[in-house]
Amino acid sequence: AAPAPSGAAGGGGEAAGAAGQAPGSISAPDTTGRSLSPMEVNGIRWKFFGAVDRLMLDIWGVPSEFETGDKDTILSSMETTEFAWVVFASEEARDLAVQDAQAKGGLNWNGSTLMLEERDAEPESIRWDYIGMDVSGLPGRILVGSFQIAGCLIFWAVFFYLPYAWYQSSYQYDANHQAPDGIMFTIMSFLVTGGNAVMYFVCGVVSENCGFHYEEQRESVYMVYYCIAVFLNILLDMWLTVYISYEVMVGAGAHTFGGKLLSELDTVQDIFESYPIQKTMGFQLFAYAFPATFLTPFIIEPIALILVPFHLMKKVIGSNPFLRTWRAEKAMSIFVPMDSGRYADITINAMLATLALFVPGGWILYLYAGLAVSHLYIYLMDHYRVLRCVPGFLYASSTIDKFALKITSIPIGFILVAIFQKANCMADGAFCIKGPKLYALLIEAFIVHVIVQILAIKVLIPKFALKDNPRTDVPYKECASVTAANWFSVNPAYCLRSKYFYKHSPPMQLFLRGKEHLMQPNPELGQHFKDKPAVSEF
Repeated sequence: AAPAPSGAAGGGGEAAGAAGQAPGSISAPDTTGRSLSPMEVNGIRWKFFGAVDRLMLDIWGVPSEFETGDKDTILSSMETTEFAWVVFASEEARDLAVQDAQAKGGLNWNGSTLMLEERDAEPESIRWDYIGMDVSGLPGRILVGSFQIAGCLIFWAVFFYLPYAWYQSSYQYDANHQAPDGIMFTIMSFLVTGGNAVMYFVCGVVSENCGFHYEEQRESVYMVYYCIAVFLNILLDMWLTVYISYEVMVGAGAHTFGGKLLSELDTVQDIFESYPIQKTMGFQLFAYAFPATFLTPFIIEPIALILVPFHLMKKVIGSNPFLRTWRAEKAMSIFVPMDSGRYADITINAMLATLALFVPGGWILYLYAGLAVSHLYIYLMDHYRVLRCVPGFLYASSTIDKFALKITSIPIGFILVAIFQKANCMADGAFCIKGPKLYALLIEAFIVHVIVQILAIKVLIPKFALKDNPRTDVPYKECASVTAANWFSVNPAYCLRSKYFYKHSPPMQLFLRGKEHLMQPNPELGQHFKDKPAVSEF
C-alpha cells in the first residue's frame, strides 16, 4: 500500500490502519494533500458513500485531519477578551479581594482599571467559544434572531400549512355533513411534527449565534424562543384553518345550531361562538395536540438521536479503515446533549391543554387523556435518556428553572382568560360584555396575571427560600484534587498555550468526560486532580 502523505494520517494508529489495507484498496491524496480512504478512490459507488461518510462525520464534529501551521505564532498572536477569571486559594480570599477592589473603585493595571465581581458560574457552564463576543451587541443579536424565527414561521405557514388548511376546509363541519376522516389526523401529525422540529433547530441555531457567555443564559433564551415560536405557530395555523373554513362554509350556506346562516353573523364574537366554527377549532386543536405534539415527536426523538446515529456510525467505522483511534471514538459518541428543551416541550403541551377550555367541552376528556398518557411516556423515556445516553452535564445556577416557572404564566393565564370568556353572558351571570370591551377585558386579565405571577416568583417566593449557601472553608487545592473540571482545564486556549507556548511539563490537559484518568497533576498550574481508569460495567 502507498504511504499516506506526511501529516495526513492523523497519528500512528491511523497510519497503521492505512498500511493494513488489502491489495487494490490503495489510498491516494487529493489536491489538498488529504489522504483519501479506499471507498473514495475505488469507483463511483465508493465515492458517493465516501461523501456521505464525510457529511455524517462533519455533523458529528469528527475532524478529518489535524490543522497544520506554526503553533507558536498562532498562539502568541491570540488577543485576550475583556474578561478574566481569577482563581483564589479560598472563598474567603476571593471575598476579601472583591470587597477591596470595590472599595477602591477598581484596581490599576498597566493604565487600565480592573473591576472584580463574584460570578455565579462554574467552569463547565462557560461557553468558551463565544466568550470573546461583545456583550453590548447582545440585545441586537437577540432582536435579529427574533426576526429570523418570525420569517421561518411565515415561510412554514405559507408553503406547508396553507395547502393543508385549504384542503381541510372543504369539510363543512355542520350537522348534515361529514367531518374529516383519519387521514387528516395523519397529515396533521406530519405537518406539526415537522414544523416543531424545524422550530427546534432554528431556535437552537439562533440562540447559539446570540453569543451568550454562559450555558444557562443560552438555554433560557432558547426556551423562551421555542415556546413563543411554537405557540405563534399554533395560533397562525389555527387562524388559517378557521378563516378558510369560514369562507368555505359561508359559500356553502352553513348555519348555526339555531338555524341562522353563518354569513348573517355580524361580530367576531358571534362567529367565534357559532357551532360550525367551534367544531372546526375543536377538531383542529385536538389534531394539533394529539398525537402530533404530545406524543409523536418524543417517539421519533430516541430513534433519530440515539438508535439511528449509533447504527449508522457503526457501519461507517466498519467500512472506513482510516477512521480509527480517537476519531472512531468520537464518531461513536451518542449525540444526546443535555439541554433545557424539555422545559419548553412540557410548557407547549400545557398551552395546548389550556386552549381546550375555549372549545366545546367534548374535546377536553380526549385531550387530557392524551396529555396524561404522553407525559407518562416522556417521563419514562427521559429517565432512560438522562441515565444511559447523556454523557454528563452541569448547571451552575437556577436560571433555567426560574425562566421555566415564569413562562408557565402563559398557560395559567389562558385558564383565567377562559374563565372570563365562558362566564360572559351566562344565564344569571355577573356580567355580559360584547365587542371590543370584551376583548380588552380578556387581554387585561391575561397581562395582569402574567405580571403578578412573574413578580411573585421574582420577589415573593425568595422571601420564603433558604438563605444563600454559607461560605465554604474547603481550599481550592483540596477541591481541585477531586474535581477534574477546573477553571484551567476547561479553557481550550489555556491548555494549548500551556503545551505549545509555555511548554509546561506536564502541560495543562483539556478536560474531557471519560478521559479524566489521563490528566496529570501539576500543582504549579493549579492542576491537582489524579484518577484511575473507570471500570467497565459490561
